[in-house]
Amino acid sequence: MKTTAYLLNKKTNKYLLDKNGNHLSVDILEALKLRDDPKRYRDPEYKNKVYMTRNPNPLKRIEVTPRNGKTPHFAFTKSSSSTGDRTYDETYSHEAAVDVLSSMKEMSITADGKKFNLTFSHVYREPQLTLPNGKIFYPDILCQFDKETHPIEYKRWGGKIVIEVTNTHGCEDDKKLEFELCNIPIFEFDITDSRTYPPERDGNRIDSVAERKNHKSRLESWLHDGIKMDLIINPVSTHHHELIYKKLSSEINELNNKYNQRKHHSRELENKINVLLEQKMELSSFNKDIITKNNVLVDNFDVLQKNSYEYKKKSIYKEKQFEQTKMINDAHEVVK
Repeated sequence: MKTTAYLLNKKTNKYLLDKNGNHLSVDILEALKLRDDPKRYRDPEYKNKVYMTRNPNPLKRIEVTPRNGKTPHFAFTKSSSSTGDRTYDETYSHEAAVDVLSSMKEMSITADGKKFNLTFSHVYREPQLTLPNGKIFYPDILCQFDKETHPIEYKRWGGKIVIEVTNTHGCEDDKKLEFELCNIPIFEFDITDSRTYPPERDGNRIDSVAERKNHKSRLESWLHDGIKMDLIINPVSTHHHELIYKKLSSEINELNNKYNQRKHHSRELENKINVLLEQKMELSSFNKDIITKNNVLVDNFDVLQKNSYEYKKKSIYKEKQFEQTKMINDAHEVVK
């Protein structure tokens, strides 16, 4: 069931825009009120305005008309083009999340353990992005921010992020690859069971315009308190990469210089150590010579000491003999 549609001016072939510059999304009750307003024809442009499905690709949109009844909705007109995509029918859980997030100029995002308090200059809902290689994508939300507001994130991501809302399926691999090559970060907002539109979660709940309005109101309250996402693509801009490269190169050069200085100092220490080792060997050799000479001196001293002892004994013996001889001679003199 389609309860919102874009408003196209057939005469100019341009879509009406909201205050954020996005295609104006008109609620079914607003469309019915305008349809039933007798003063509508006073607007000269009224007859040129038609409602179109909310396919992200404008070329695949189909004209619809507001229908009243138990469940007011937009239905395909009988004159609807057969070239559009009639199968496109996103869940209201996805539509509501995209609408609420694209209306927020400030977001407090928690992703991968980090908190990003971001203020955006522009927020675009399902814009057409044409990449340098010519490929075209329609991300759910594109947010832009200024360098002055977020200098660090601006250097890293170039002032923009993409938010993909996932409900029945995740972000396509091709989109992730192309966005990473073009330095476009992707934050993925997963619609958990508690954030799912109740009638899409519980078959017993009745889908109605009032129920949809209540769900969007609750969603606005939840998301303004803080948003948990996954940063599934986190690229680095070429300029920021060059700055990091220069910084790391400078640090490497500084470390190399320190290494070379310490290596030179180490060689000087090795040379000093070698000199000291040579001196130690010389001292050791000299010490051995000293010990050898000392041993010789000790041996010579022992010999001299022994000879001195023998000489002393002989001297004493000769002195005694001399005294005895003298006594005998003195005795003979007395006898005479």
